[in-house]
Amino acid sequence: MLSDNAFQIDDHQDQALASDRKSRYGAYLRDKRRLFFHNGLDSPPTTNPVEFAVAAWSVATPPIMSPSYVTSHPRIQDTTVHWDDDRRAALAVEIAVPAPPITNRLPSRWSGWVQDSGWGPRWRDPHDNDHLTVLSTVTIRIPLNPNLLPCPTYTFGVPDTTCAKIAVGAMCRMVNAELTDLLTAIDTPAWRGTASASRP
Repeated sequence: MLSDNAFQIDDHQDQALASDRKSRYGAYLRDKRRLFFHNGLDSPPTTNPVEFAVAAWSVATPPIMSPSYVTSHPRIQDTTVHWDDDRRAALAVEIAVPAPPITNRLPSRWSGWVQDSGWGPRWRDPHDNDHLTVLSTVTIRIPLNPNLLPCPTYTFGVPDTTCAKIAVGAMCRMVNAELTDLLTAIDTPAWRGTASASRP
């Protein structure tokens, strides 16, 4: 990924990999339409813009779609949806970050997130126990503004692909507005040097 955006959509790949030559994402929406029926398939699908957008996002991202319709910054490890007691939603984004200086107090040398050519640009867990490992993350929750999301539309109970794409694009813009500068800053020399004991 050349961009420091947290997320971006890949319409070119979506069409190129589509079995119907229109939208691979659309095929997944048809297959996973049950995610839009919160009270079961015997009830109408959701008309709530946030619930619709969250379901559309779930279909557009791993593990449902791989390769996904939404691509993420290499430091992003996961996204989940956080609902508060008033049923307001936020997208929780987990980001791999350099370890804080306090980890310099560890007596042993340690390794942290790794990035290598064999796995592409993504930051990953080294997954070995040969030595101490420190994996530091920050989770940022970005509220989803319903006024910036489209009204849900369906065709015979199937989520409209264009509407779902608009919803996913709106979520990308909300998150990018908050996280792009932060993701750019993480890879500056000042951030990379916060802890000195790391041995990749």
